[in-house]
Amino acid sequence: MNVSLKVKKVIAGVAMLGVAAKAAAWGCPPVFDSIWLASFTSGLTTLTNGVMGMVQSVNLQELYNTQQEMSALKVQTKQIAASAEKEVANMSQSMQALASTVVAQNQAEQAQKVMEQYGRATGQGYDPCGEETKSREVTSAYANTSDVVNMVRGSIDAGPGVYKDQKIVLGARVSEHKAKFCTQSEVDAGFCSAVGPAPGASLTFATMMIGSKVGDVNEDAKNAFVNHIFGLPDQPLNPAIAQTPEAQAYVRDKMKRDGIRSIAATSFKSIQSMTHADPAAASSSTNNNGYVADQSFVDAMKAKVDQYAGGDNYHVWEQTLAVQSERGLLVNLAKMGAFKLYLTSVEYDQYERMEANLAALLAMENRGRVR
Repeated sequence: MNVSLKVKKVIAGVAMLGVAAKAAAWGCPPVFDSIWLASFTSGLTTLTNGVMGMVQSVNLQELYNTQQEMSALKVQTKQIAASAEKEVANMSQSMQALASTVVAQNQAEQAQKVMEQYGRATGQGYDPCGEETKSREVTSAYANTSDVVNMVRGSIDAGPGVYKDQKIVLGARVSEHKAKFCTQSEVDAGFCSAVGPAPGASLTFATMMIGSKVGDVNEDAKNAFVNHIFGLPDQPLNPAIAQTPEAQAYVRDKMKRDGIRSIAATSFKSIQSMTHADPAAASSSTNNNGYVADQSFVDAMKAKVDQYAGGDNYHVWEQTLAVQSERGLLVNLAKMGAFKLYLTSVEYDQYERMEANLAALLAMENRGRVR
């Protein structure tokens, strides 16, 4: 601003000199001295050139300053833009990191909830795999009890429709008793030579409640006990007299007795079937989903019930319930409810046999009255 003011003053001075020269030329006595005019003209030219050079220099300086200012503004603008961009990038990274943290935290919370609600330790009740195995053992063992009809026909000497020589049957029973069921008292009496592996087992109902497998001595004792209850079988008919009225009456009387006695036989064999295991029969059953039971129905039931009633696994079961989630407790409650329904169905089958036995007893009483 000061440079421009000086320039203006110089220009104004030059202009005033020109005016003064003209005024002197017109108002004063004219000066026609050639030396004076030449000097005056030369000085004016020099002064004018100097002023113009100064003006040009000032303009160049102003242009340079303007360019420097523009460059500084560009640099400053770039710095501001770079700083703003960096700030935006930092803020974006911070927001992304925060979002990732929140997502990870939510995922961890959801995973924890899923594990708590559906995990094996807290969301599936007590020992889910073991419980499934025990349930399959129970159902498989119970499916095996459906073979009662064959057990009645095959193991009872005096079964329905069976005719056997009483002497042969009695001899076989005595031989079996001496080999397997002799007691010390019978040995002392001279009836047997040694005490059997299951002394007296064929003479007590308690044997019916002992777990056994097909072919072992306890299973033979159960069959012997039932045969003692039903006595000797009916003598077979002589083919020569089979068509006589007396033989026909004999057969009809046996059929009546077999019909009534078969109900009791079914009950005995049902009890026996619940206390013995037959893996071969279980593996061929269509009701066990291919699972083979290695224990009797009563033993399988006992193993499952014991954990609720103070058995070997009771304390583990009790401790497991303490850490279960609400869903885990509900799952466990649902399993117990399902097992209770299953027991109810088993009891229903037992009630049906009881009703049949009562009906048979009533039929026997009515038959005696009719006679």
